[in-house]
Amino acid sequence: MQQNNKGQWQLALKKAIAGTGRRSVHSKIESAEFAIFNRIHGYVPGPNPYEEQALFDALYIIRDLKARQSKNLL
Repeated sequence: MQQNNKGQWQLALKKAIAGTGRRSVHSKIESAEFAIFNRIHGYVPGPNPYEEQALFDALYIIRDLKARQSKNLL
């Protein structure tokens, strides 16, 4: 199930948002963050002008998930 970087970060973020269990959530958050940064690193503007904004929005979501996790809200 190998995906290119474009779809990989979105799938990883969805898994992190839907994650359950403390260890599982932490691992999924870290995987999503890694996938997002990989996509940003390889980002070249293309036909989807909204992807760049979506990537930065995803980073805000990751930041929120980490904050909730540190407060034991996840």
